[in-house]
Amino acid sequence: MKPVVGRLAWLAAIAGVGALAFVLSGRRGDEAAVPQQAAALPAPAPLAAAGAQAEPASAAQAVPASAPVLTAAVPASAVLRRPPADVSRRQRDIQLAVSSDQRGKAGEAAKHIQTCMAAERNAEQRRQRLESILQKEKAPEAVANVLRAGHDELLASCQAVDAAARAQLVPLLRRSLAEGDKGAAAGLVRALGKDFNLADEPGVLPALRRDAWDCDRSSQGALDVLARRDSKLLTPNEIGALRDQLRLERGQSLEAAIRAEADPKRKAILEQLKASYQPPPEADPAEVARISAEIQSRCEAARATLPGGGRPGVPG
Repeated sequence: MKPVVGRLAWLAAIAGVGALAFVLSGRRGDEAAVPQQAAALPAPAPLAAAGAQAEPASAAQAVPASAPVLTAAVPASAVLRRPPADVSRRQRDIQLAVSSDQRGKAGEAAKHIQTCMAAERNAEQRRQRLESILQKEKAPEAVANVLRAGHDELLASCQAVDAAARAQLVPLLRRSLAEGDKGAAAGLVRALGKDFNLADEPGVLPALRRDAWDCDRSSQGALDVLARRDSKLLTPNEIGALRDQLRLERGQSLEAAIRAEADPKRKAILEQLKASYQPPPEADPAEVARISAEIQSRCEAARATLPGGGRPGVPG
């Protein structure tokens, strides 16, 4: 199988079993085309309104922006054999989680709701992004149709998730947090938005710190937002290491956005955002580097488990 076909086959396999993570993530393979992407970057406290949140965590984080070529070919028949769509599955899973105390169900149900929230936001733009990727990769029509069908089936399954089920997001996330699920604390911070109060959610900060240090990008973003509101939540060295991780994740896109931006005011905002990733003045550079390297080693370990090895600096 040719490399491009192999890569698209891998994407199609994902589309058949999940939520089209590659297409529905906020990431794009073309690092130069970033004005829209830069607008989605979480702004620091001087730039963002209080409670500004990043996109919900989802399976999107497990897929690198520039999909790697698989070392082993995926048979086309395996990619194109897809079971009939069960558009009511997400709704049933959420209802089951609400009525059951079975461990793990709350986190799964919360991810369904978060995935739908992400998928339905700017759905048409996401579909256009899919078409752009298919055109760029010169996808065979059969594989392209699988990806398009996966996109449409995701939206259909989300339409079946009713308001009563969606209203359970915060209770489900609290259960998921209590069960120790990675990313649940970040999801709760986002879901509550401006209503989030750290004093009311004592389990959030230790879970956020644990998950952020374990290279969960959604947790790093949420912890950064909270630490900018109250710098006493972390030591200066920890804040510096956290910002360094965010710089590693977002730096290339931000630099490209700065180069591409013609409007002086917007360019100044982007420059201010870039400067916000510098460590606090009182931080010890050596200690910041040590903590950041420790976190990054976990990122690399997670990346190694992805198909094809993932992308440097991007965890699972």
